[in-house]
Formats: sequence, C-alpha cells, structure tokens
Amino acid sequence: IEANPHTAKFLRQTVHVNGFDERVRVIENALGDTDDQVFTFHTPGGEPKNARIVSDSAAGSADTVQVTGARLDTLLADWPKVDFIKMDVEGAEEATLAGASGLIEKYRPELLLEFNSHRCIDAAGLLDRLEALYGHAARHVHHDSALVAVSREELLN
Repeated sequence: IEANPHTAKFLRQTVHVNGFDERVRVIENALGDTDDQVFTFHTPGGEPKNARIVSDSAAGSADTVQVTGARLDTLLADWPKVDFIKMDVEGAEEATLAGASGLIEKYRPELLLEFNSHRCIDAAGLLDRLEALYGHAARHVHHDSALVAVSREELLN
C-alpha cells in the first residue's frame, strides 16, 4: 500500500520487472482511521522518502497531490490472514493503527513500525496500546537486523 502516486508507479514497475505480478498487488491509498477521506500529500523536492500528509491549506501548492485514504481494515477485509505489517507513514501512525485495529486484534501480525515520537499526538499512549496488545515492550531493529531491547524513555525522547 503506497500513498505517493509517483512511488506507487515505480513500485508497480518493480513488481512487474521482477515477475511478481501474480503474487503482489500494489494498492494506491493513504492509510488512516476513516475511509474515503481525501488528503493533501506533499513530497518535498529532492526528498521523496520524506513525503507526508499535510494540511488541506497546502493543496495546490508545489509538490502536493490529492490522495484518497482508507482504513487498512477495509482494504484488507477479504484477505484470509495478515501475518506481518511494515508501516512507515510519516506521522500518521496513530490514525493508521486505529484504522487497522480490527486486523491487528484478530491476527496479531508482527508489526514493524517506523516510530518518531515527535510526530505523534500521544506517543506514550500509542506505546501503551501496542504494549498492551502485544504483551511486550517495543524493540529496535539494529543495523545488523537483530531485534534489540529499547527503553520507553529512548523511544519517547
């Protein structure tokens, strides 16, 4: 699932070139806690990896495009199972997780979440909800791919 239309185009090409058309479906949507909401998506010039949803007042300015949002629960409602979710939503973690709450509660998939406490409305509350749901504290993915314990204080600062 990719909100950025430009990145989704390249993702589709990569899927095709590598022969995964039969196994991979690229869904072009922003994720959130409601369906059919229209968002203004901003891609900073020269920094496509830092694209994010911005206020609607920025609509029409350079490097913005309108994208449609949906709940992950809705988009994947017909999937038989969800085992793993990798999430990099540039500050929309709380809304995206709220929109995926049904899938997460039902399947308890492994969750790899890029987390920046300064972009959250209630970072401590988000950690509380995830720890209660999964039964353990968050861990950090080390540069060698090992899962390493990380303190709550480190995550929140």
